[in-house]
Amino acid sequence: MPKQKSSIRVEEIAEKYKDDSPKLIKELKKLIKEGQKTDDILLVGAAYFQIALTYYDLGDWDNMFVYSIKAVTYLDKTEEYELIAKAYMALSVVYEEQENNLMSFEACDKAYQILKKHRMSVNSQIIALNNLATCYQMMGDIKTSIKMIDECVKQIKKHCPDNIEDLAMVIINKANFYRIAGDVNKSKEILQEIHDWIDNVEFKPLVCDYYLRLALNAYILENPNEGKEYVGHALSIVPNNIYPLPLYDDFREVGHFVVLYQEKDIADEILKLMLIYEEKAQGAFEKSIAYRFMAEYYRGLGNYEKASDYYTKLDEIFEARMEEQKGAQCKAYTKMKLADQELKKMNKKMKEKERLASHESLTGLLNRSGLLDVSSDFISIAFKRKQKVGAIFVDIDFFKEVNDTYGHARGDELIRFVADVCKSEEKDNVRFARYGGDEFFGITYGLKDQEVIDIAKHISDKIRSSAIPNENTPYHLLTLSVGVINVSIKENTKTIIDLVKFADKAMYHAKNGGKN
Repeated sequence: MPKQKSSIRVEEIAEKYKDDSPKLIKELKKLIKEGQKTDDILLVGAAYFQIALTYYDLGDWDNMFVYSIKAVTYLDKTEEYELIAKAYMALSVVYEEQENNLMSFEACDKAYQILKKHRMSVNSQIIALNNLATCYQMMGDIKTSIKMIDECVKQIKKHCPDNIEDLAMVIINKANFYRIAGDVNKSKEILQEIHDWIDNVEFKPLVCDYYLRLALNAYILENPNEGKEYVGHALSIVPNNIYPLPLYDDFREVGHFVVLYQEKDIADEILKLMLIYEEKAQGAFEKSIAYRFMAEYYRGLGNYEKASDYYTKLDEIFEARMEEQKGAQCKAYTKMKLADQELKKMNKKMKEKERLASHESLTGLLNRSGLLDVSSDFISIAFKRKQKVGAIFVDIDFFKEVNDTYGHARGDELIRFVADVCKSEEKDNVRFARYGGDEFFGITYGLKDQEVIDIAKHISDKIRSSAIPNENTPYHLLTLSVGVINVSIKENTKTIIDLVKFADKAMYHAKNGGKN
């Protein structure tokens, strides 16, 4: 499915201001206001999603959460399925950061099912499948995680074998799943499979992560010299702007063994990274990673007083994390509710605009444009169900003479009156439109011939029983000419163009059917 104009506009803004986050957010918020004013749900949703990604790059999890919720709420109402899935994946990442594993799993699974159902790009499916594998791991189902990651490897090798970055990412994750499952030798074996080309990956944080995983396996297998070599290599390529890249937990795990084996020079390098992390960390979970390493670091140096300080901070941060998680749950509910209310207001506004665009102002009935839309739906339904479509054509007799005798104001009153009578017959499968000046057209589906005739008779009887004067008719009362037709829809008569022929045929019956 080609990208819609609104999505392209958001991407162009994101590319233009990619190096200026404050300006980018400001411009995206302008698009949101424009989208809300013009009822462009896709523009609003796409802009919200891009703001969420921008806050991810800034390490601002709270704002990323807010805008991911809004993006999902709006985009769910569009047909931009790949973008919807990406928004759900962004939301999954935030839930993971909040340690809300169940919600993270649900959001990620939703993303994958959308991509799979609508057969979106293989790359997006691979990313979603990889993320879902991680969610299963967090839920404790390592077996399913490995099964899914194997499918990822298979899909990459089949569809995009030159994409070594994604291949390296999923293989590193697979090795990690085996390590968590307790099979460290298998984990090491998997990592060695990509050793010959991993340094060719351009995204260096991923290469850094690879060497940290190798180091961790080496330390667990009691090969400290090998572990030290791998950690040293990881530190040599760690990016300067490491925050908020997800490398700190790996450094903490490796740091535990570095301190244990008294490798102070390397421990000092890791400490520098953790000090940056402590300073920039936004949430309790992030700070706990830094505090845990620092407590072990100072305990390894024999500085028990300082180690105790950090252990105390860990206790405090644990309490804060519990409150943070509770707060996140409440915040999630509140933000989802607010986003839903915002969308409902916009939908209501859009529906009102659609109603005004498709309805005639004097009578409130469908106009010709609205009639064509409704009729197209009715004909399509009738064709699928092998039902009949009916047409009722109503014409006010001697209407020109009414205007000439009583004036146009009186003529408008009569038109409104006849419209109200027609409207009283409307149901889900019966709709009326003002077809012309004094002409009304009804469309039905799924009714028997007599049922369509009965609707026409009801309208005629109500008009006759109202005894509205019209000196120009034989009975000196307001009368109608009504034509009725009810036909089966065939393959070659189910388009809007055929509806016009259908209407013409009904008109002919009306004009030649006498007075009722």
